[in-house]
Amino acid sequence: YSLQGGSNMTVFKKYLKIANTYTLMILAYTAIFLGLAIFTGTYNSTSTDYKSMDVKVAIINRDKNTELINGFKDYIKDHGELISLEDDNESLRDALFYRTVDYIMIIPDNYTTDFINGKDVTIETMELPDAYSSIYSKNLLNKYLNTANLYLKAGISDTELSKLIKEDLNKKVEVGMLDKQNEVDFTMPATYYNFSNYMLITITMVIVTMIMVSFNEEKIKRRNLVSPVSYKSMNRQLMLGNYTVGLAIWLLYVGFSFILYKDAMLTMNGLFLVLNSLVLMIFIQAFSFMIAKFTSNREILSGVGNLFGMGSSFICGAFVPQSMLSPFVLSLAKFLPSYWFIKANNEIIKLTDFSFGSIKPILIDMLIIFGFTLLVYLATQIVTKIRLKK
Repeated sequence: YSLQGGSNMTVFKKYLKIANTYTLMILAYTAIFLGLAIFTGTYNSTSTDYKSMDVKVAIINRDKNTELINGFKDYIKDHGELISLEDDNESLRDALFYRTVDYIMIIPDNYTTDFINGKDVTIETMELPDAYSSIYSKNLLNKYLNTANLYLKAGISDTELSKLIKEDLNKKVEVGMLDKQNEVDFTMPATYYNFSNYMLITITMVIVTMIMVSFNEEKIKRRNLVSPVSYKSMNRQLMLGNYTVGLAIWLLYVGFSFILYKDAMLTMNGLFLVLNSLVLMIFIQAFSFMIAKFTSNREILSGVGNLFGMGSSFICGAFVPQSMLSPFVLSLAKFLPSYWFIKANNEIIKLTDFSFGSIKPILIDMLIIFGFTLLVYLATQIVTKIRLKK
């Protein structure tokens, strides 16, 4: 791949020529991924056809047994099943993992007094991610507290709250998917994009690093250094080639998501899922370019791509929901961009309001990924200068 003579874009053209030889590999990986996505989608669609359901809720009360809290417990019993659990993290996580409960509410100390006095207090929750039962449980909580708040503002005493709320919310609500065609279900698109963390990282890193090896072999590198193309121009063209190939892979996966989940993807939520994956792809490209600067050993580069893709997916929540992972694992995962990518996906599918205040946490997650990209870019410049001096 000598660059003697030719146009100013010689490096870029040769990059695309080499990339073309990996087309079959990209299609093979994509076919496997789509097979898993379609299988998972079929399984989930047969397991979620129902018309009504009873939710299983656990309330961990760290406050006193006040009228407000006891009334809420009765309200839960009327609309689902109240489960008793031990107040420790391991028991609570185990209960969610084994589906003993769908939703856990942890009421903090002095909650009732603070709530009645109008202070800004929150109930900590733990839930099964993206489950309809969790959404229903959250609605029950919000409806009860909103009703209580309205009565307090109307001057109703706290001793009368429970009775009035119970009378106001005495109708049992039926929940279910009566007609799935009229419902936008984001469960499978979220699973698709979370799982794509593994596929995008693995495919992109393996292919980009393999192509870069062709330019970084010692003999070819020395020959290219004395060519009419400057080293800076060569690096810019290689980077352009990386992003062109990465964009093509990204468009392939985004395109199939629109084919598989058209109704969900043609929404603002779907648009944010696409944007979030683009931000991740930009990082993957920069990281792949940096890794290829360290070694020209194809086996090592292939191993790094597979290891990074698999490892980050396991500890960041692509395969196992983040809510099921231990605090220690999540603490480690925060040092990887995949954690923020998957966290943003999980937040995106819950959006119903697209005001700046609502999307701000998601934008922050994306900015953090951009921060990782910037660090990788700076590290690449340093490594390039050191290797050039050698």
